[in-house]
Amino acid sequence: MPPKKGKKGKKGKKKEPKVKEVDPRLDLPAKLAFEAELVELNRELARLRTLHLKLDQEAEECKKNLEEKGEDKDDIIVFLKRTIAERSEDIEYLTSIKTEKETLMKQETEKYDAVIDEMVYDFNTMQNELNADNDSLENRITAMEDVRQFKMELMTKFKKLEDDLEDQEIRHEKEIYDLEKYVVIETNRIKNEIEDRLAQLAAEFENTSDLRLLAATNKTIKEDILLNNELDKTLKDYETAYDLFNKLRAKFKNHNLILGIDVREERVLTLTAKRQKKKIKDIVNKAIYIASLIDQQILMQIKCLSYSKQTQELQGILEEIVKDNEKLQKKLYHDRSERIMINTERKLIISENIIYKRAFKKVNIIAKRALESAFPIRDPLRILNNISKILEGADVKKLPELTDEEIKKASYKKGRFGLQPKGYIEVPTINKDVKIQTSTSLMDLVIDENEEEEEMDEMEFEVESLSELYKEVGLDIATEENSVEEEIDIEEASLMEDSRFEEEGKYE
Repeated sequence: MPPKKGKKGKKGKKKEPKVKEVDPRLDLPAKLAFEAELVELNRELARLRTLHLKLDQEAEECKKNLEEKGEDKDDIIVFLKRTIAERSEDIEYLTSIKTEKETLMKQETEKYDAVIDEMVYDFNTMQNELNADNDSLENRITAMEDVRQFKMELMTKFKKLEDDLEDQEIRHEKEIYDLEKYVVIETNRIKNEIEDRLAQLAAEFENTSDLRLLAATNKTIKEDILLNNELDKTLKDYETAYDLFNKLRAKFKNHNLILGIDVREERVLTLTAKRQKKKIKDIVNKAIYIASLIDQQILMQIKCLSYSKQTQELQGILEEIVKDNEKLQKKLYHDRSERIMINTERKLIISENIIYKRAFKKVNIIAKRALESAFPIRDPLRILNNISKILEGADVKKLPELTDEEIKKASYKKGRFGLQPKGYIEVPTINKDVKIQTSTSLMDLVIDENEEEEEMDEMEFEVESLSELYKEVGLDIATEENSVEEEIDIEEASLMEDSRFEEEGKYE
C-alpha cells in the first residue's frame, strides 16, 4: 500500500518514550511459548535467506557455464563450416579431373576409330590387288602353250617346290593358328574383364554418383561395346580374307599341275608370297597395337574406379562431420533443458521465499506491537490463532514441488507410442524452447504478472482482515505496513529484473 501523504512531516519528530505496562491477563507461560515460537520463526527465516543466497550463486555459475558453452558452440560451427568448404573444393577438383579424363577418353576413341577405318581401307586395297594378280596369271597360263615341252623337266622341280611349299604352308598355318588363337583368347579375356569391370563400375556409380555421372559411364560402356564389335568385325574380315587366300592358292596349284609353271612364274609366285607375308605381318602388328590400346583403356577405367573410391571416402568424411554436428546440437539441447529446469526451480524458491517473508513480516508486526503495546490485550488466544492461521495460509500458498514424472515430461513429447524424446530439429528458435520443453504443470508454476497481481490482492485483503486485530491491540500500523510493502516491492522488482535478464539471455 502507498504511504499516506499526511504523515510525512511527522517522521522527523522524536516520540517520547512510553511507559510499558504489562497486561496482567498475559501470563508467563503463554509469553514464553510465544517468544519461543518467534525464535523458531526467525531461525526458519535465516535458513531460507541462506538457501536463497546459495541458489543465487548456483544460478550465476549456471549462467557462466552457459556463456562458455555458447562460445564453444560458435567455434565448433565455424570449424565445421570451414571443413565443409574444404571438402567441397576437393570435390570440385575431382570433378574437373573426371571431365578431363572423359574428354581424353573421347579423343582416344576417335583416334581408334580412325585407325580401324585405315585398316579396313588397306585390307580392301590388298584384296583388289590379289584379284588383279590372279586375273593376270590366268591370262598368262592360257597364252603359254609353248612351255609344255618343259613339263617333264619342271615336274621334278615342281614336286620338290611343292614339298617345300607344303612344309612352309604347314609352318605358316601353325604360326597363323597360334596368332589367331592368341588374338581370340586375348580379345575374349579383355572383353570379359572389361564387361566385369564396367558392370562393377556401373553398380558402384549407380549408388554413389548423380545422373550425370551415370549417363557418362553408360556412354563409355556403349563406346567400348562398339569398339569391341568393330574389333570382332575386323577379325571376321581377316578370317574371310585368309579363307579366300587359301582358295586362290589351291586354284593356283591346280592350274600349275595341269599347265606347268616356268621359272619366271615361280619367281612371281615367291614375290607375291613375300608380299602377302609382309601384309600379314602388318595386320598382326596392327592387331597387337589395338591390344595395347585396349590395355590403355583398361588402365583409364582403373583410374576412374580409384577416383570413385576417393569420392566415396570424401562422402564418408562428410557424413562423419554431419554426425558430429548432430551430437553437438543434441548436447546444446540438453544444456538448454537443464538451464530451463534450473531457472524454473529458482523461480519457485524465490516465490516461496516471498510468501514466507510476507507471513513473517505480518507475524513480526503483530508480535512486536503486542509486546510493545501499552494497552491491555483483551484476547491473546485470538491473536495467537490469527498468527497460526497466517502461517498455515503461507503453507497453503506454497507452490507444489516438481515430481519426477513432470521433470521427465519436460524433455519429452507425446507420440503415437507413448513418450518420445524431442529432437533438436523440432526446436527452430530459442523463444519456443520453454513452450516445447516444459509440460503444462511446469508452465503453471511459472509466476506471471496476472498471478502476482492476484497475490497482491489477497495480501491486501489479509491486511484489511487483520486491521481489526491491530485496533484491538491499539496499534497504528500504517508506517509498518508501508515499510513491509516497500520491502516486498523491492523483492518483486528484483525478481522481475532477474526474469527479464534471463529472457534476454535466451534471445541472445
